[in-house]
Amino acid sequence: MTEKISIFDVEISCIKAKEAMMQAIEFMKGDSVNTIELVSMESLMKEHENSEWKKKVSMQDLVLPGSVEILEAAKADDARLLREMDNKLFLRMFLKYLQKNHHKIYLLAASQEELVKAEEALARYNQGIRVVGDAVIHLEDGELTDADRIHGIVNAVNGSEADCILSVLPSPAQEDFIEQNRALIDTRVWIGCGSVLMRSFDDRKMTSRIKRMLVKKVFRYKVEKQN
Repeated sequence: MTEKISIFDVEISCIKAKEAMMQAIEFMKGDSVNTIELVSMESLMKEHENSEWKKKVSMQDLVLPGSVEILEAAKADDARLLREMDNKLFLRMFLKYLQKNHHKIYLLAASQEELVKAEEALARYNQGIRVVGDAVIHLEDGELTDADRIHGIVNAVNGSEADCILSVLPSPAQEDFIEQNRALIDTRVWIGCGSVLMRSFDDRKMTSRIKRMLVKKVFRYKVEKQN
């Protein structure tokens, strides 16, 4: 299949985990921050009519599908690519790379509960990850509103000398944050995971699995309708 797909006019790279890792490693060698977005099925559903969100996603240096459902909806037929996505292989490889090379992570979330979930998910992926700081950004109606708080977080990130910011903020706040603060952040990589980081663990719950099956059906219908 083509190396890019378009879902609701959002361009997403469909490359193997190894190729994505090669790009991520080059990003880690850079002097300014590079951005990676793992776009989720839920974000695409929620923001599919939000042109500003789509524009901000397109500004990321590397946009990857966050779940196998996105590839399936795009009629992907590469068995290896589907298997890698189902196993979250790129995310696993990237976190392993950070751990192996002693790179430092700063976590961003929209609530203390989400922050705890992210920390638990990181520990399950790789217990050696170095988290040097974290912050909760409270949202108002899903939007960033506290400019002073955000300014303080940017200063804290820079003071921590983190190599990578890992965000589990929901969209569109996640994309708004990096668009507003990219020039101010002194890290090598920003990776916007949204719900993708915790998804594989949440999906083990029966209620979550049933809900996801329903969302998947609606998502596939909407994608087919756009074509």
